[in-house]
Amino acid sequence: MTSIVLMRISSLQLKHLLFTRVFVEPEVPFQEASSFKAGEFSFEGVTFHVNLNTAAVQGQENDPRDFMIELNVGITNEKNVHAPYKIDIGVLGLFEISEKIEKDERVNIVTVNGASLLYGAIREQVSTITSRSYLGTMVLPTMDFRDHIQGNQTIEEKAEKKAEKKAVEEKILNN
Repeated sequence: MTSIVLMRISSLQLKHLLFTRVFVEPEVPFQEASSFKAGEFSFEGVTFHVNLNTAAVQGQENDPRDFMIELNVGITNEKNVHAPYKIDIGVLGLFEISEKIEKDERVNIVTVNGASLLYGAIREQVSTITSRSYLGTMVLPTMDFRDHIQGNQTIEEKAEKKAEKKAVEEKILNN
């Protein structure tokens, strides 16, 4: 049974997107490609370099409605597990958020959802470029940008705090 559902426009709108840098290179030379297929690859253990910056458009600091997001994603294959391709891609997005959203919530909503939209564009670009390569199409895994909410600690900061807490607990138990 098919049902008709009316959709509503999101309170966050992507107004403009542009790529600032696109670099995609196979990890292995053509001669070694038969043993390395992108479609069969798991990203478990691959190191992603992510740089995410969100800022209100100048002049809107008191009541921000327009935001610029810069997202850079890289896989350099310097350590751990190597992905089929090295990538370095940068994208800029201009976003507009509804005035109905509380002012103090806007930057976090824009950061998490805006970065997710931009990352989707990066995933599409990588898939399109790699679909013509001898290693085959690489589809980047989906990402969770909630660690970038203002006031949240990064995964590294949480791990550091946890290690500090454990060290203090061990010190207390050993004395």
